[in-house]
Amino acid sequence: MALCRTIATLASQLEFQLEGMQENHRNMIVVMKNMPFYLEQSNLAEWESAYRAAIGDSEDESSASYQAIDLVYELAGLNLFGAFQAAETQSLYKNIVVQLSSMGLQVTENMDVSQW
Repeated sequence: MALCRTIATLASQLEFQLEGMQENHRNMIVVMKNMPFYLEQSNLAEWESAYRAAIGDSEDESSASYQAIDLVYELAGLNLFGAFQAAETQSLYKNIVVQLSSMGLQVTENMDVSQW
């Protein structure tokens, strides 16, 4: 459950740093924070459906909040429908930490993403 816990932690860290989040952004964060529970139920496909449902129909994909949250979703979604790619996941995680930092957002950079 390492990756799912990492996603939940990153979402919590973004929640405290992103200013002016819209309701759908808060909903996206809530779904991310609940990823470990979906894994416990062996239902990550439902997690993805819930995440997509949280995105508003008129989402402004250029907003800083959306872009930051979407980076974490990119990490969460990398292994959803295939074999777990540990090396690729670690590389993407490191890249996302750098990208978030360039956006002025600080997240934990040494979490375990080697398995679900």
